[in-house]
Formats: sequence, C-alpha cells, structure tokens
Amino acid sequence: MDVPKDQIATLMEHGLYDSAEMLGCFLVSSSTVSAEASPHLKAETLILLGDALFHRREYRRAIHTYKQALHHCARVPKQSSGISRSSLSLSTRSSVNASSVSSINENEVRFKIASSHFALSETKAAIAEMESVKTRSLEMNVLMAKLHRNSGYNRGAIAFYKECLRQCPYVLEAIIGLAELGATAKDIISAFTQTSSRSTKVSLDQIDPTRWLQRYVEAQCCVASHAYKGALELFAELLQRFPNNVHLLTETAKVEAIIGKNDEAIMRFEKVRSIDPYTLTCMDEYAMLLQMKCDYSRLNKLVHDLLSIDHTRAEVFVALSVLWERKDPRTALSYAEKSIRVDERHIPGYIVKGNFLLLAKRPEAAAIAFRAAQNLRSDLRSYQGLVHSYLAFGKTKEALYTAREAMNAMPQSAKALKLVGDVHANTSSGREKAKKFYESALRLEPGYLGAAIALADLHLMEGRNGDAVSLLERYLKDWADESLHVKLAQVFAATNMLQDSLSHYQAALRINPQNEAAKKGLDRLEKQMKGIDPDAADENDENDVEDVDGDTEEAELISRIPSTLFSKQSTLASLYSLNKFALRREYKLSFSLSLSTTSSMIVTPIHASSSSSSTIGETSDGLKVQSHVSIGANDLLIVGAGVLGRLVAEKWREEHPDCQIIGQTVTINHHNELEKLGIKPALKETEFDGKFSYVIFCAPPSQSPDYAAELRTAASKWNGEGSFLFTSSSAPFDCFDNGECNEDSPVVPLGKSPRTDVLLRAEQVVLEKTRGAHNYWLNKETVEARPDHILNLIHYEDAASLAVAIMKKKAGGRIFLGCDNHPLSRQEVMDLMDQSGKYDKKFKGFTSTSGPLGKKLNNSRTRVEIGWEPNYPSFAQFLGVTK
Repeated sequence: MDVPKDQIATLMEHGLYDSAEMLGCFLVSSSTVSAEASPHLKAETLILLGDALFHRREYRRAIHTYKQALHHCARVPKQSSGISRSSLSLSTRSSVNASSVSSINENEVRFKIASSHFALSETKAAIAEMESVKTRSLEMNVLMAKLHRNSGYNRGAIAFYKECLRQCPYVLEAIIGLAELGATAKDIISAFTQTSSRSTKVSLDQIDPTRWLQRYVEAQCCVASHAYKGALELFAELLQRFPNNVHLLTETAKVEAIIGKNDEAIMRFEKVRSIDPYTLTCMDEYAMLLQMKCDYSRLNKLVHDLLSIDHTRAEVFVALSVLWERKDPRTALSYAEKSIRVDERHIPGYIVKGNFLLLAKRPEAAAIAFRAAQNLRSDLRSYQGLVHSYLAFGKTKEALYTAREAMNAMPQSAKALKLVGDVHANTSSGREKAKKFYESALRLEPGYLGAAIALADLHLMEGRNGDAVSLLERYLKDWADESLHVKLAQVFAATNMLQDSLSHYQAALRINPQNEAAKKGLDRLEKQMKGIDPDAADENDENDVEDVDGDTEEAELISRIPSTLFSKQSTLASLYSLNKFALRREYKLSFSLSLSTTSSMIVTPIHASSSSSSTIGETSDGLKVQSHVSIGANDLLIVGAGVLGRLVAEKWREEHPDCQIIGQTVTINHHNELEKLGIKPALKETEFDGKFSYVIFCAPPSQSPDYAAELRTAASKWNGEGSFLFTSSSAPFDCFDNGECNEDSPVVPLGKSPRTDVLLRAEQVVLEKTRGAHNYWLNKETVEARPDHILNLIHYEDAASLAVAIMKKKAGGRIFLGCDNHPLSRQEVMDLMDQSGKYDKKFKGFTSTSGPLGKKLNNSRTRVEIGWEPNYPSFAQFLGVTK
C-alpha cells in the first residue's frame, strides 16, 4: 500500500485532523486500494477519512464519505469481512480498529452519520439513521434522547435518558433532561438501581453511599417544578460538601436570578469566574443581571473576556446583545437573533430577543419569541414576557390565561401572583382584584419590592398619592433599595414636591451611580426646578457654530455624517474604498479616516499668483486667486480648517506622509497656526488648476449667507475619485425626548426651523450629486489603469455608520477596518454597472497593463467587536445584480 492506513489512525489519536484529512485523500485515491479488488480495504480507508472530516466539522463531507464506506461494506461477504455490527467500547476513537486484523463497526459508522446530521440540526435524518442500530452504546443513547426531545417526542426522550442512567448513573445531563421533562426524583433514582440487563438490581448505597447524587436529583427536580426555595436549600447542602464546585455555583446563581435575588446571584457568578475565569456556561445570564444593575463597566469587561474565550458561542452573542441594548437596539436585536441561529435551543437568546422586541413596540413578534422560550422550558421570564406582550397588543384574555397558568405552575411564587395582578391592573374594572393579588404576593414574600412598587402605582392610578408615599416609605425603612427611591422621587415630582423628589433621586444614585432611571429623572427634575418644560425641545442642545474658520464645539459633529454624494431616489450610488478607522483617546475628537488609493506622486508646494501680486493668503475684495499646483492622488483639501479639520489633517498625514494638505479658510486670521501644523493655508476664493481626490467639508454655516452654495463650490473642487465628505450637526433629527436616534431616524421637515433648513438644504446638495469613481470612469469611457487592480469598497452610508459606531465604542489605541468584504477589480466594478442596465453610457475599457495591484481586505473582527454590519453588503447587491 502506498500510504499505510495505520499512520492516519496515529494522526487521529494525536488530534492532528487536518493532516489526517490530507493523508486520507492520498489513501483513498491510491491505485492499490481498489474498490473492485478489495472493497473491505476501500471501506476502511473511507471511514478513516470520514473520521478526520467529522473532527474537522466538515459534516456534509463526513456523511457522504461514511455512506460510501457503508456501500462498500455491503459488497463484502459477512463471514470473511471482519465486519461487526456491535458497538465499540467507549475508548475507541475511530470506527476502524488499528489492529492487524482489521474490523469495521457499522453501528459506529451510522452513529457518526447521525451525529453529523445532529450537528447540522437535521433531526429527522439523524433519527432515521439510528433506527437501524439495535444495540446502542451510552453515547448513542444520549444522542437518541436529545434527538427525540428536539423533535418533541418526550416519551421517547424519557426512555432513552433512563437507559443512559441504567448504563451509568452519573450522566448528569440525563438527570437534568428527565427533571425538565417532568420525571419525579423517585423515578430518576429508580433507574440507577436497575442494570442495563434489566434482570438484576444494585443497592443505591453501592452507587451513592453519601447520597450526594440523590440530593442533586432532588435539587434539579425542584428547579424543574419551580420549587425554587427547596432547590436553593439542596444546592446549599451540596455546596457544603463541594464548596468550589463551578457547576453547583452556577446552578445556584441561575435559581437566585429567577427568584429575584439579583445581588446574591451576581456574587455567585463572580465567584464562579474567580474559580474558572474561562467558563462560558450561563455567563449570558450574568450579563443580564449586570445590565439590570446598570453596571456597564463590569458588563463591558465581561463581554470583552467572553469574546477572547470563544466568540462563536450562543452565550457570547446574548451577552453582546445585552451590552448593545442601551447603545443601539437594532444591533442588540441582531445579536440576539445570532445566538438563536448558533443554538436554536438557547433559551436566554429568545428571552432577550422578546424583551428587545417589546421595547421596539413589536409585541406580536415578542410573543412569538417568548412562546419559543416557553416551549423549550417554561420559567417565570417567559411567562412574564408573554403576559406583557399580550397586554401590549390588547389580548387581555390571553394575558390572563397565561398569568393564571404561571400561578398554577408556581403556586408558591410571589412573582406569579403579581403577574396576575398586572393583568387585572390593566383595566379600570380589575384594579380591586389587582390590589388583592399584589397584597397576596407581599404576604407570601414580604421583601418582594416589585409587588410593593406595583401596588404603589395602583394607588397613584386611583389618585391615592398619600397611600402610595406611605407604602413606599414604609418599605424604605427595611429595604434601602434604589428602585424605591426612584419611585418615590417620581411620585414627588408629579405632585410638584421637587425638593423631596431631588433628595430621593440623589439617594438612588448614591446606592447605584449608574441607575439610568434616576439619572434621566434627575435631569428632568433640574429643568423643572429652573422653570423649564422638560418635554420641550432645546434648540441650544445642538452644535451651534461660532467660528467662521471652522472652530466650533464639535462633541457631536461626527454623530451625523450624511451619505456623501448618494441619493436614495437615484439609480446610482457613490462608493469609496475605506481602509482604516483609527481611534485614539488623547484627542478630543479622536477620529481618523484613511481612504485607499491607486497611485501616488511627488507633489510640489503651492505657488499662488494673481494680477495684483497677492499671495495665496492675501487677496483684495472680489479678487480671485489662481493657484498653479500639481495635485497628487493623496492630496487633501480641507474646507473649514478648524479643530476637526486640523485633527483630520494630522491623521491623514500619518497615513500619507508625502501628501499635500490644503486648509481653506474665510480669513487669514489662523494661517500662521496652519502653517506650523504643516497645512498649506488658502482662502476660499482660491482657484486651483486641477481637482482633488479627497475633500472634507467641515465649515460651519454661521456667517455664510448661502451655505448650500459654499458646498457646491467645494464639491466643484472634487474630481469624483476618492471621497467628498460633508460633516453636519445632529440638529436635523426630529427627536427631542432623550430618545434613541440612528442614521434612518426622521428629520425635521423643511420650513419648521430656519436653523435646520440651512443644514438640510446643504445636505441635499451633497445627496443629489451622485458621483463616484465608477461614474467617473464611465464618463471618461477609457481609463489608463490596470483592469485587474483590486478595490475594497464600502458604501458612504455604511462608512458613516461605522465611524459613529467606533466613536461610541471608545476603544482607545485601536485600528479598525471598514469594507464590505466583497473586493472587486476595476473591471468587475464596470461589468456590474453594465449588467445592472441602469446606465445609458457604455464603458470602453482600461488600457494599462502595468502599475501596482491592490489588496483584499476583510473586517470580520471589526464587525464582531464593534457590533456593526453594513446596510449594503456588496456593490453587486446594491445595484440589484445577483453575484
């Protein structure tokens, strides 16, 4: 044999699956391994290759290869083939024994095929494959239990889980599975004492002499039946015997979180991470608790740690979702959906998705998410989500039915009683019933502050403000909780007792300085105390402009960057190749933008002349200044070289050391400062012989009688390649209630405010221009450039949204990439334009065969870390061309 098959087995034993797969390709293609002459040997080699593919997670290839092996097995006479249909021992790594007398285990091969189908979420195919296996090993029974449970065949799942425990009573996942499927502790324990032969029994003392396993079974059954108090007692007993058991600590923290003991659960999760800092199990639950406590510093660190451990796990996507909820609800929702795609049985993914959909006022979709979570395993959170979803779209009967179902499932739960009260409180006729349920919840659990606050809200609805205040103050004597202070502050603010309200907001912030409700309430209260309507729009909150040369308060300047030279109504978009976004904290406006270029050239200094012998920085009124300058491919024109313009110049020169940077101003007041910074100053009247590939317009609209005309003039100095970038203010967004805004948020209508009219008309000038490199080439018809030069593209809107996302991230000292991950050659760009049918002109071609080639960028890591995805995934998709 050309390739000894035992060498593949050796590679497999050492976990070298890549080498095993490559060597397997040699083996199966060897002329000495003939399917006709030796089908048994052919089957063996295929199984070895399938094992390598299986471990490489190439499940489709593994299935195909295993089935080929079984086909060859069927051609071998059974008496001489050495084929076995019995299961292998658990220590066997491969379906082929490496002994001198080789044998093939068909059952093991079918198990691997079923396991591959399971990994691909093809449950029916996996079950069908396993049906022909009559004698099953322990791992086969575990797989069959999971397959039947995923298919909804709970009786079959129970039978297989019990068979697992007969074979080995320490299969803890079988214990948890049986408890969740409704088996009693007695039923589960009885499976321990019966051997797999079903003919003899062993004593429980032999299996579990100290009874810790029995206590574990009882604890899991308590959790599954919502008897959370009993579960905590049993877990506490087990923790005395196993004090640093990460699994027990995690299970305890989960239960504490369910019943609202959030501080205890957080401390428990912290202990878990101190013992095992690399665990991922239930860390998304920990993230959700930190979010509830508004502890964003610890939440951010947790997510960073989880990403460094394994960024592909569902728990990590849920934690990312929770982190992004405050910053960008759309991104948060997308991460929740990713967690479900990774693991369709991951309950926290459905819970956070439902919560975000509720916040987005999409209760019907939220109900679907909560119902999916409940179908997997009912708990209080899925009941609460369903009830609030039903109430949000007016299905009171369904909400009441669901709340009663929760109460019946958890008769000793104060939270379930409160849930019924919430439904009754939703109607004026049911408020008396709601009061009784809230009071019952408080009798059952006197420290349940959620019921106390709900009862106070009920008093407020019916005008009993004094009763609400008395109730909350009574609870404050025993529980110094931030939520009680916030509620009291809201009550006092509503009754114009502003000083009392202030003291309670301050008390809440002393307990938790990150409490969002307290911070927002305090902001509103301060306006009330100044006699300002807190709901009125504040015109002075936006970026007003003072300095005619561009020196303006720019804290929010990047927050609204229109998609340069692109109109949604037009048929042509403008793209530019974006290489780097760099963020450094040592600058106030730490924003850097670098654009890709195709060539560079040596440039000469600016020489200006005019009929009156004026220099470039000097002019008489009305005199146009002519500049004779060789403009290079990377030269930058900054219109409005104020604070932002100077920072852009500094970062641009880091990327392009040999470039010229021209700073255009209205006056000569700051020209000496610009020259010291290496910026060549020019007055706005200056005319250049050529045009620039890169122009940034950051001049303010103040003291300009026609701001839109200023933009047109600046745009006329751009050659259509590279980028023209216009920075604006967030003032045009039609949002004045502390609400969330994004790039698609509505803007103030024209005519409503002279201030916003100026900005909107200026933006429209840019949006209507619709030019880009591809359009520039089309107009020229032939271009002296290499057609195979690779370009890395990104849509202007996506570049703007990524810039904002990086700014919000505040990740100092980092470099990020911005691109659409679909690099194209120049020729491919023009071919796609032609295929789109949207252009009358025909491009003739690129004429050069020399010059540098480009590079292919990929920003997958940036997307995961920043939590950003482009709205336009590729140039082809934007044009509507399938590619």
